[in-house]
Amino acid sequence: MVLNYPLDTKLKLTSNFKEETFTANLDEDIEKSYTSRFDMIQLQHNYELVKLDFKTNAIVYTPNTFKYKYKETSVAKMEKLLHDSKINIEFDIKEKYDTIKSAEKQIELSKANVEKAKEGLRLRELSYNVGMGTMLEVKEAIVQLYNAELAVSKAISTYNLAILEYNKAINLGTIR
Repeated sequence: MVLNYPLDTKLKLTSNFKEETFTANLDEDIEKSYTSRFDMIQLQHNYELVKLDFKTNAIVYTPNTFKYKYKETSVAKMEKLLHDSKINIEFDIKEKYDTIKSAEKQIELSKANVEKAKEGLRLRELSYNVGMGTMLEVKEAIVQLYNAELAVSKAISTYNLAILEYNKAINLGTIR
């Protein structure tokens, strides 16, 4: 039962299921994510605050005092954190890009398997029609074709989800 409807109820799907198009420039998207992601904006502002704190304390304290050295290391830590965050974001986006490309290849393979299954079904039907095969073999070929078509649907949905994940990684935390 789907949503407490009887099993023989015909459901009408309201959204269309198709392979989305993906056009992206990886380098531009990485650069865009450095400026548009909320976590990067927050880190950049924190870095500016730590740098400003260091500059104001550098006026008061000499370079050989503990306070000066502490603020100086705080700036260095924030610079490292900012740099590491950029590397992590780049890795995350490239990983999602690779996932999309492998999903594209999986769609092609699944479609090729459907063609093979169609040909297998055609051959089984010919064998059955001339008396060389059984109905069970034809039914098995039909099941193989159905499974191959399901694999195409799964590959397309994986591909579409990978595109959504990629777009989410670029625009994480942004307001539309």
